[in-house]
Amino acid sequence: MASSSSKTKDYIFAFISVVLGIVTLNDVSKFFVGPTFKPILEACLDKSIPIDEFVARTGFHIYEPKVGLVVFEFPVCLATQYFLELREGYPAGLLAFTLTALVALPIGVSGAIEAGRGGAKGVICYPITIGIIAQLIGISVAYPLLTLPGLILGRGDGVASEFRSKYSFLMAVPYTVLTWIAFTANTDSYLWTFSTSLFGGPLFGMTPILFWTDKAPSNASPELVKASTAAAVKSFKMVIPVTASVWVYLVYVTVSTFGFDVFALWDAVWVNAADSVKFMAVDFAGIYASFMLYSLYLGVDMLLQFLYLTPVMGPGAAGCYVLAQYEENSLAQKLKDAETKSD
Repeated sequence: MASSSSKTKDYIFAFISVVLGIVTLNDVSKFFVGPTFKPILEACLDKSIPIDEFVARTGFHIYEPKVGLVVFEFPVCLATQYFLELREGYPAGLLAFTLTALVALPIGVSGAIEAGRGGAKGVICYPITIGIIAQLIGISVAYPLLTLPGLILGRGDGVASEFRSKYSFLMAVPYTVLTWIAFTANTDSYLWTFSTSLFGGPLFGMTPILFWTDKAPSNASPELVKASTAAAVKSFKMVIPVTASVWVYLVYVTVSTFGFDVFALWDAVWVNAADSVKFMAVDFAGIYASFMLYSLYLGVDMLLQFLYLTPVMGPGAAGCYVLAQYEENSLAQKLKDAETKSD
């Protein structure tokens, strides 16, 4: 049973996370009333425009309404225009979005595992619902506002099934592939249009459906605890090479474009950046701060590892490493609990 001091810590961290989510939401929402997004919002909300006349009548890029499943047609339209502006704002758009995506990858893997961990309760048990909400308000808002408080207050003390732990790394695949397509494919191609439209639709948030029928083990034996923990650690570590490689590429792009001129970089991603780039800069700040908060919640040593590993291997790889390390560090306690329950 959790001690009163432990519960107080949980409530404090959950409260801080919610406040961070509200602040991030307030900051990003300001961009939607600006001169860049206003005409896009008006065009995407105009239901009188047939899709085959959308380009001619609005001047904006065509999108794929089918992936919006009717209800999400507006965010699908918005996402496509949004990514086009990010592409046109190279390299600032690439840097701002991809950095945010890197932090989101360990969060996605972790969310899949925690949703099926034994003893989990509350919001954290509904990753598909959270994913769909994140499509509407953004992951940098949904994570501190819903996921992290839910994780802090409802995290289970058991283990997830070996299947869930083993394949949770797959949660990082759609985000990685779609980001690569969004910044490399020809913007006039259907592949690009379809992929960027997916970013705004509900299907992208439904990746955890892979574990729809999976349940937490009713009897966690020491052998299962070891197998599940090892699988979870492996899942996190499988994502590290990909995220670290992307980080190296981003560093290369940054240095080749701006050299070591920090002021030139700041000017590109904020001072004179397009609204879409500024939006993503705020998104990155929000989600990075949120992951820092979670790392601190897990332990000061976890936060320090995350901070000093970020410049070395990037925020995505650093996040995966810290979460893998925490799983390994928690193994002894899990084994003790399993042995106690089996007696």
